[in-house]
Amino acid sequence: MNFQSISATELQKEAYQVSNPDHNFLQQLLKITVIERQEMLIAYIQQTVTKAVGISVSELDVQQPLNYLGIDSLIAVKLRSQFRTDLEVDVPVVQFMQDSSVVDLATQVSEQIISQNREDTSQEAMNDGDLLEGEL
Repeated sequence: MNFQSISATELQKEAYQVSNPDHNFLQQLLKITVIERQEMLIAYIQQTVTKAVGISVSELDVQQPLNYLGIDSLIAVKLRSQFRTDLEVDVPVVQFMQDSSVVDLATQVSEQIISQNREDTSQEAMNDGDLLEGEL
């Protein structure tokens, strides 16, 4: 992403969308490239983790294991719940307390989102096929 060509307003809008995701955010993640999805998920996870832990985004190294931040089980449960609400994915609590980094979590979440989308698409196709068979 070339930040020099993005206005301050556009940057603020993108930061707001990342820190306040909704269903459109999830749909947007499905429509972009793998690299773009990874970047957006890293930004989302950074925002979510730093808010939960009480540090600034600049203090969080995306390659550093999250357990270095002192994430306890209560914070991990809060993060898991936030991920479920915002992204409709289930990240085990232990992932936040082990050696997973922001980048590791972004990769895992991306894989879950794509996998769930494929399952939903397959289910819709099967349901459409069932309908057609019933009509014949």
